Amino acid sequence: MYKEEFAKLLENAKRLAGQRNVLVHGEWAFKKGGFEVIEKKAKQTGERQNRIAEHKELLSLCQRYNDLEVTIRMFISSAALSIARKTS
Repeated sequence: MYKEEFAKLLENAKRLAGQRNVLVHGEWAFKKGGFEVIEKKAKQTGERQNRIAEHKELLSLCQRYNDLEVTIRMFISSAALSIARKTS
């Protein structure tokens, strides 16, 4: 039970880390009223394309990290309580 739930949390963290890497390692351009981050990404044809992220994606990513943190903390508390009950 806990193993499967924890695996899902780790998969979510891995997905968020990939999105974070795009923002951290991309080329940042600051513009009036915000910014954009450009990621060089290979197309299947071998050509290169730009993927552009703006401030809304950054805000969304931050919120998803916060949500994941809350979920992980709740999972840890629940698991610890359950284990403590079983060993008492």
